[in-house]
Amino acid sequence: KIEEKNIQYIADINTDFTAYSDAIMVQNIFTNYLSNAISHIDYDKIIRVTATDVGTAYRIRVFNTGKPIPGTDIENIWQSFYRADKSHVRNENRFGLGLSIVKGIMTNHKCGYGVKNVKNGVCFTFETAKDSKYYD
Repeated sequence: KIEEKNIQYIADINTDFTAYSDAIMVQNIFTNYLSNAISHIDYDKIIRVTATDVGTAYRIRVFNTGKPIPGTDIENIWQSFYRADKSHVRNENRFGLGLSIVKGIMTNHKCGYGVKNVKNGVCFTFETAKDSKYYD
């Protein structure tokens, strides 16, 4: 889909980072964030993925250029079946479950996650512990 939509994908992740996490769950979170970014991309069509050390965890960010999420929707996007952008219809195989799945995983693992409107786009984040002693 990245190639189909002519999206510039930039990954800035230090390959020396080693996290203690469930690889399948992290993949699920990342896939949901990336799918969301592809679906809502606009303007310069850039997706940038970064990872930074934040002490006891790594914070992964998935940024995409595009319109901000309206303030009235930003808190609700984590609810099952909630669709901030009503123009995206179900025949696109998007049902409003991805971000509620992310919330469930992150709440269960007691790790941080979130979303922020930023200059020229939207940035979703999640954290993964660096060591098993921080992982419940």
